[in-house]
Amino acid sequence: MFEFIPTDDGYFFIQNRATNRRYRPKDCSALANDTIEIVQVGSTDFGWCEQWKFVDVGNGYFRIENRQTQGWLRSKGCSNEVGDTVAITQVSQNYTGNCTMWKLVDINATGNKGFVVDTGDLVVYPVPATDKLYVTNDTNASSSKIKEIVIYELSGKEIKKISFKSKSNTNLLEDVAIDTYDLANGLYLLSLKFDSGAIRTTKFIIEK
Repeated sequence: MFEFIPTDDGYFFIQNRATNRRYRPKDCSALANDTIEIVQVGSTDFGWCEQWKFVDVGNGYFRIENRQTQGWLRSKGCSNEVGDTVAITQVSQNYTGNCTMWKLVDINATGNKGFVVDTGDLVVYPVPATDKLYVTNDTNASSSKIKEIVIYELSGKEIKKISFKSKSNTNLLEDVAIDTYDLANGLYLLSLKFDSGAIRTTKFIIEK
């Protein structure tokens, strides 16, 4: 499972939920000939090599483009083998086949309607949302205050921003309500920026 952490201009860090690590082409190499593997780096790495853009190609699929190298991701050799033996590599944008297309599967989208999206200490509900979305701290353990809430389309386009004043912003000991009545049906990214500098990102669904 992965989190998508927005940076700017439609780019994201791709971060593994279990390892809390990000991804980039090995050595930040610009070679795009299916030989450069995508490797795991620390969560504090924040250069352009660690940033990716999701390029919509239709039918729910995307090409994943690196900001620094402009390379796309695909399975090495376009192999369909399984068993932890096939690496993810970088290829040039001349590769336009299905092997460079990826679908983002929301783990909460199937079979979880009416429940919540649990991202550890943060809980987002209802799933799917209609006119309002609520965010709460399930553990009541955090006193860090929200500085800003931003909603993005999967393409990276920012579509809603809510800022809180430094002296009157809110922590997550109580529910935070976000108006979503003006959002079309679909999958979105929700980014919460805290006064501590931390950023938490999760997905939510609008279905009316």
